[in-house]
Amino acid sequence: MLGYAKAGDGARLSMIVRHDDAKREYACGPAQGRPATRVATFTQALADQATRQS
Repeated sequence: MLGYAKAGDGARLSMIVRHDDAKREYACGPAQGRPATRVATFTQALADQATRQS
């Protein structure tokens, strides 16, 4: 999905939204010990990539 968002000419915006508030929504893991959910997963590799590219 990120590749699709960045493809083409002109200005583009691509981002990763990390849901980490289990009280109000979902806390997606398994990065940083959070549980993986059926709604979404957020792997440690993805968390590391997001940190490097921020």
